[in-house]
Amino acid sequence: MLCISITISKPASRVAIPRTTVHVVNDDLQPGQKVMFKPQGAPRKRQGTVIGRDVAGGWQIEGARQANTFTFQRFTLPREQVWSIEEHEAQKRQPSGILEATSSHGRQLTTKESNRRAALASRNLGISEDEILRNPRILESARATLAALASMNELDSRYIITGGTLRNDDPEAMILFSEYAIAAMNNLRGLAATAPREDLDDFRAHLAGEDVQSRIAYNIHRTGRTAVVRYLKRQNEQIRDREYNTTHEDDKTSGMRSIAAAVAHPPYHESDLARKIAREHAIEKQLQKMDTFEADLIRRKFALGDYDQEQSNEQIARELGGTWNRYEMGTAVKVALLKFARMEGTEALQGFLKG
Repeated sequence: MLCISITISKPASRVAIPRTTVHVVNDDLQPGQKVMFKPQGAPRKRQGTVIGRDVAGGWQIEGARQANTFTFQRFTLPREQVWSIEEHEAQKRQPSGILEATSSHGRQLTTKESNRRAALASRNLGISEDEILRNPRILESARATLAALASMNELDSRYIITGGTLRNDDPEAMILFSEYAIAAMNNLRGLAATAPREDLDDFRAHLAGEDVQSRIAYNIHRTGRTAVVRYLKRQNEQIRDREYNTTHEDDKTSGMRSIAAAVAHPPYHESDLARKIAREHAIEKQLQKMDTFEADLIRRKFALGDYDQEQSNEQIARELGGTWNRYEMGTAVKVALLKFARMEGTEALQGFLKG
């Protein structure tokens, strides 16, 4: 006999699943909306999607997957750390007049911050910017450099110092002076606002006519010249075989060596400045043989090529973004320097490597 057994089970009881997310719809952010967000301590904003809000009112955001992870990270953030795409774009479109170029690199700084640095620099030096701009040594360095560059580019090189400034009858030549002065003074603001007392004392002595070497004076002159070179390069893109870049090899009759001779006055007499410039060119020649990324790290660390100021590991990591931090960047810089030191032809640069 066939027996069939039938088992009747009790209805399954419902289990309450706790919900931490309350999907809300209001006039602000909406679930599924693309946003930008910045967790506490993060170096920059990230893109994500709104999931909803938790019971405490915090916004729950699912970040876009990062290249180095396999999962989507979720964050609970207050509203002030979340921006709609429209809000983010509005922040990028600052009103005109608020931003100004601060160097020949095209970097920008708020006018408020630039003015703050200017006031701090003047207070640290005890000298106003106007006095520095009219200083004979500053003007003579600018005159010699601009005359050399103008002559190389078929512009009027007859700059004269009169009334505490430079004059030239050629309007295009006067643009060169404007490029030089703006870049040099903006660089001065950054340097003098944070420079140690020794550097400030050396710069004051240099302006007073004393025979001392000043790091600040050298850097503002180099920055001004680089700004002019960049301007000329933009104006003469079709000419490739002439010297418009501070990182190119110079011949004996043009480029920075002739300019070094043209600005030969204490504390930058010809031998010292020419030796520094020649060494930079020798370093750049070696760097061009290296991996592009590692060569760029060395330029950033030691203010070579188109970098006017030395950068810390933390600054480099912040500018490169991604997952870099200052510890990883420090290791990468050491690796780059070791590779540079082992390259054939660096024997003449041992002083630089030891420094």
